[in-house]
Order: sequence, then structure tokens, then C-alpha cells
Amino acid sequence: MEATQKPISIWRLLLGMRPWIAPASITLGALLLLYIISAPLVAQETLEIIRQQLSTLPASQAEEAMSQVATFGSPLFMALIPNW
Repeated sequence: MEATQKPISIWRLLLGMRPWIAPASITLGALLLLYIISAPLVAQETLEIIRQQLSTLPASQAEEAMSQVATFGSPLFMALIPNW
């Protein structure tokens, strides 16, 4: 004789995950807050490094490169690109 198993309903599955929702939400919220707070600092530091590197270029090339950096130098853009 084979025992038949009832399929688990989606509601039972979600209720079983309930103890994990609060810690996961807190962790994700903390990571998001860290990202929001650090974005301007990361952008400022990155722009400073770029300025130092551009100081070795001739003036015309440095101006052209700086205009491109200004376009992509927003804190949001700097926070979204990986900082390797």
C-alpha cells in the first residue's frame, strides 16, 4: 500500500515562512539605509580620486574628462555602479 501525500498549499507554506519575515525585513532595511547614507560619501570620494588621476593629464583632456565625470558623478549613479 502506498501512502498518498496531500500537496502543501501556498498559504501553509507562507505561514511556515512567517518567523523569517521580520529578520529578513530588518536586514534588508538596514542594508538599504546603509546604501542611502553612504552613497554621497562614496560619490565624493570617487570624484576626489578621479580629480587626482586627471591632474596628470593635459588641461584640455582633463576638462573633457571632467565634463563626462560631472554627467555620471551623481551620488545615485556612483552608488549603483560596483566599486571594485
